[in-house]
Amino acid sequence: MDSVRQDQISIIVFSKGRPMQMHAYLESLLKFSDAQQEMITVLYCETPRIRYEKLMQRFPHVVWVKESRFETDLKQILTGAGEYIMFGCDDVVFTRKFSLKKAGEYLAENAQVFGYSMRLGENIKPAPKNLSSDDAVFEWQWDCAYQHYNYPWELDCTLYRREDVVRMTMEEETAIKNPNFYEAMITPDNRKDRITRPDMASGRQTGCAVVITVNRVQETHQNGYDDSMLTDIYSLDRLYNDEDNTLDIERIAAMDSSAIHVGAEYFILRKETKGYAPDSIKIKKRKIKELACRLTRFPKRIHRHFERKSYEKGRYADRLHILNTDETLALMERENQHFAITDSKDEYMGTISLKHISEADHNAEYAIVTRKKAHGTGLAERATMEILKYAFNDLGLHRVYLTVLSDNIAARKLYENCGFDLEGELKDVIRLGGRYRDQACYAILNWKEKTMEGM
Repeated sequence: MDSVRQDQISIIVFSKGRPMQMHAYLESLLKFSDAQQEMITVLYCETPRIRYEKLMQRFPHVVWVKESRFETDLKQILTGAGEYIMFGCDDVVFTRKFSLKKAGEYLAENAQVFGYSMRLGENIKPAPKNLSSDDAVFEWQWDCAYQHYNYPWELDCTLYRREDVVRMTMEEETAIKNPNFYEAMITPDNRKDRITRPDMASGRQTGCAVVITVNRVQETHQNGYDDSMLTDIYSLDRLYNDEDNTLDIERIAAMDSSAIHVGAEYFILRKETKGYAPDSIKIKKRKIKELACRLTRFPKRIHRHFERKSYEKGRYADRLHILNTDETLALMERENQHFAITDSKDEYMGTISLKHISEADHNAEYAIVTRKKAHGTGLAERATMEILKYAFNDLGLHRVYLTVLSDNIAARKLYENCGFDLEGELKDVIRLGGRYRDQACYAILNWKEKTMEGM
């Protein structure tokens, strides 16, 4: 067997606005694998009011690189990487024992294998035929019809050869603006040309990681996530940095492992210390300041209280009509309608909406959010066509419109495939990540009306 040394393996992790989740990635990786801190480089994107300093102190031997320009930084890191590279993202938690050294040795001995996945195994059903004679390894041809197994290039936790990674990265002609663009450079249309090795491999018994999708930090790709808990990045930053909370990787590892992408039920916190963190004095000062602000608002609250009493007594009855609860809900339902997207097994895959429905102008705004596992399944396109039929045939709308970030190529392709026409672009209309972004405006008119006009 070809021996692979630890210094031949590099781990490159991408993080943006998620110090708590990044902590869980690093802690679980070091607990369940033979990785060492010195093997890990974290390329992190600085986000206002999100603090990485405590995380860096807890993992002092990890190499921390603050993102300046993603593509340039990435290529610089690849230059100094070992012969084998495992990519990672901060929403991954490892749950089972695995060996990067053994994965590297399997790649060294099997030239037909493109990558060795830590998140797949025979527990992820349905699974393709096993081609490996090794009792500990599951190998398959990635050009297959099995979901998850036909996705050879991903950034969650797969080990690749550096020569393959560098070649594909340098071949890419479009700008690699962030990890989503990096993963999306290999598509179903080009992967047979760009990936020269036909097989993938993983540990045989079970996958060793889950992807906990509870928040989204990249706005260029509308990846779905479970928002049923208060898991926005600012709330989690306070929990991690001010209250010293972390994800409980032991309890997460004990949960069911028959899925890759999981939701908020896996987002289990543990309290490492009771009471406040060491910087509690600052927290108390902030609370005193907040109390002072509330006191200054107290007179306004008193005024609103008496005004409300006046409304209830009918003082303004001749001036306006106050909606009751039923009327308010009915109005909201008329103006905004939301529908769940489900697969053939009735599993929730996302939400599609008609918003700001105007009875006067006969138009509405279209919006859609899907989970990551729904990508590439055609569910979004089918749901879009169904809601357009509902908008035009049932609601009698004349026009449905939307806006999208101009560089979100995948979303624009979906909308154009569904019949939306580009009406124009708005320059510097939204500010994200410290810079102004363009938006593209699309719309589609009622099919029936267009047909009648052409008769």
